[in-house]
Amino acid sequence: MDVGAAIINETPIYKKIIDMGLAQLSAFEGDERQIERILETYGPNQAEVFNHFLFDGEEHELFICEPASGMTSLFKPKKDALDFFNGFSKFGEVQSIENIQTSRLDDIENVKSPDFLKMDVQGAELEIIKNGTQKLEGCLAIQLEVSYFNLYEKQ
Repeated sequence: MDVGAAIINETPIYKKIIDMGLAQLSAFEGDERQIERILETYGPNQAEVFNHFLFDGEEHELFICEPASGMTSLFKPKKDALDFFNGFSKFGEVQSIENIQTSRLDDIENVKSPDFLKMDVQGAELEIIKNGTQKLEGCLAIQLEVSYFNLYEKQ
């Protein structure tokens, strides 16, 4: 399972076993602009894409950034922090804000418990895990992206 599955600039650690036909991918990506690339990369027989923003099941603001940046988030990009990195202020420029309904992982019916979970969700990891304890009960390993420098407000 990959939560925040946009394919931006790195190859996921699990891609080789998907390509070998040894595993099936459940990809969660709420940003519709990213879904076509996920399906092109894995194909419909190797990946099922769920168009959900996983979080707490409540309504939240979504800060929409340039698709290629991968910075669209439930958390607002933190301009002061992004200014520290060359070019990141442009990546984190908010193009629009929408109110969206988030989903709890435990409430998604057609998803099997994963053996492996990868998450890249700008600080929303703990909330997703807290709202997915039943689905994650049998998960053997989790790969989280951890930022030691907050690039988003309330991250």
